[in-house]
Amino acid sequence: MSITVNLWQCFVMVAQHSSISKAARALAQSQSTTSRQLAMLEDELGYLLFDRPDKGKGLSITGHGLRLLPKAKLAMSTVERLEEEALFLFDDQPDDIKIAIPDMLPKLVGAKLCARLWRKWPSLEIHIYHPSLFETYRLIQQQKIDFGIILSEPYPLMNIQFEAIGRCEFGIYTHIDHPAAAIEKPTFTALIPYRFFLPLSSHSGASVLENQKVSLNMSYTQSFEQAMLLTSESLGCAALPKAIVKQASHLVNDQLIELPIYTVPGLLTYTIELANLQLYPHQEIRAEILNELTQILKKTDY
Repeated sequence: MSITVNLWQCFVMVAQHSSISKAARALAQSQSTTSRQLAMLEDELGYLLFDRPDKGKGLSITGHGLRLLPKAKLAMSTVERLEEEALFLFDDQPDDIKIAIPDMLPKLVGAKLCARLWRKWPSLEIHIYHPSLFETYRLIQQQKIDFGIILSEPYPLMNIQFEAIGRCEFGIYTHIDHPAAAIEKPTFTALIPYRFFLPLSSHSGASVLENQKVSLNMSYTQSFEQAMLLTSESLGCAALPKAIVKQASHLVNDQLIELPIYTVPGLLTYTIELANLQLYPHQEIRAEILNELTQILKKTDY
């Protein structure tokens, strides 16, 4: 007789519970079947794995059993991973996915997404990128990434699929010593003389942020973090996600202030969308990413 996976699994479960009856329940089989499997394994090995105490007392693992247990656990874990990989291939899922998460969101979002996806697909390779917000279009079109998070565009490209996953609130910020900070009732018109920082323009040629032409000197940066740091040097003003200013207060020494500019309610609140090529073939993965990101953003302070 050869030693089967079921016999080793029986050994691991009995060792874990120190009881044949409890191991049987965990294995969803009868106590007699579990007892017979353990006896078959011991008979094949030629030595006892457990000492049988008096009735009513738990099993006690032998020295031989203690030596075998770590290797048996590793073997069972390997078998589980093999089964997961086999099911993964059967479901026709990709070997890896590439996701772009710009710096308008906390980097923790990427970590949480990986954790949730790996619970379902442990063998899936996940690559997280942090390009500037408006680079995402180009990266998707060139098929360098599978998914990207963007702000809703007024002129979306026809070959890209979008779906809302949350909202992002912006504010207009400057340094406490910048002249704009001294304006008693600041308006967008009052900011026209000052330098204004925004991330690079979008691939489509226009963006919801670029439509806010509030300055005669629009200076484009690679990321919101760069715009924030330049603003912290009292070089101008910037439209920034409130979350990154809050999270990076240690970088700017709490020197940035949000200008109390009166706007129409919702003017500086934008829809966050998940974007991917319309022909992306693995819709189960996409649906899972969409659902998980929506849930993560609901519970994330940003």
